[in-house]
Amino acid sequence: MDSASTYVWVKAAPPALAPPALTLKPGNLLPPCVSLVLLEQLSWCWSSERVGPSVIPPWFLNHPSNLYAYESMDIEFECAVSGKPVPTVNWMKNGDVVIPSDYFQIVGGSNLRILGVVKSDEGFYQCVAENEAGNAQSSAQLIVPKPAIPSPSVLPSAPRDVVPVLVSSRFIRLSWRPPAEAKGSIQTFTVFFSREGDNRERALNTSQPGSLQLTVGNLKPEAMYTFRVVAYNEWGPGESSQPIKVATQPELQAPGPVENLQAVSTSPTSVLITWEPPAYANGPVQGYRLFCTEVSTGKEQNIEVDGLSYKLEGLKKFTEYTLRFLAYNRYGPGVSTDDITVVTLSDVPSAPPQNVSLEVVNSRVSC
Repeated sequence: MDSASTYVWVKAAPPALAPPALTLKPGNLLPPCVSLVLLEQLSWCWSSERVGPSVIPPWFLNHPSNLYAYESMDIEFECAVSGKPVPTVNWMKNGDVVIPSDYFQIVGGSNLRILGVVKSDEGFYQCVAENEAGNAQSSAQLIVPKPAIPSPSVLPSAPRDVVPVLVSSRFIRLSWRPPAEAKGSIQTFTVFFSREGDNRERALNTSQPGSLQLTVGNLKPEAMYTFRVVAYNEWGPGESSQPIKVATQPELQAPGPVENLQAVSTSPTSVLITWEPPAYANGPVQGYRLFCTEVSTGKEQNIEVDGLSYKLEGLKKFTEYTLRFLAYNRYGPGVSTDDITVVTLSDVPSAPPQNVSLEVVNSRVSC
């Protein structure tokens, strides 16, 4: 053991939060960071030389718990960690790194949320916390059982006339009529939905037993979704409605302002205008629109232009104009630039001077 090092065994909490259970000074016979049978639930060993007083290895405030979930449900594994510096948290499933996606989300910095559980999600999930002082991990199991299906004779028939009543870029509101045969008391309706091309189906329940509509949010713009509705009575889920397909609306994302707009007078009647594309266009720019205003009269004209330069002609000589530009994409016109000012050049004389006269102001001649 290094004579300059002090090793502290800590029980259940890091040194900054709990008194030491056992301190090993130079000269102790026990080697540092060994398992001690005499003390129960020892978490880890603290080395003042190895990590220093301002660094604490990761430790768990809240361990993930085992979860049971049926297919199409959303679940969330909780995992709260602490340490100094703040640990980074990653999740693994059966030893493989979980890559965040639309359906596997890291929320709150450390929790793992799984949307639309499928049978293949079943397994062991590990929350792994790490900083420069060390690492720690805790695991839990996700079990996806098969639901018990009662006899169809006691279950509701399918909900009827499922239709979208409001469609936006991010949500769709559905309505339906109740089943022709409830065969008991309807407890809730569940809307199952999936995005075209995905193998995951998610589920949302109505908030009240008698409700015949539901808004499904957090959807993707310009995406096709399939919806079906199932009624539940006291015995379980009934027959599913026929699936319907509904596409969300495009999200209106107009371009930002064009960059570096400049105008130079090239003649008494023309101006050369140059610009750069918007820093954010939200899709391909389909063209540009120029607004030109004669300052003295307030008369404005607008012109559709392409490319990144334009020669504006047919202007008045030695006249002040203001110019502004905007880009547009398939969603419409974007943000306009601020006005810039340009003055056309004065013209050269159109003819030699006429009726020139000379007036003598001093008749004295000197040599």
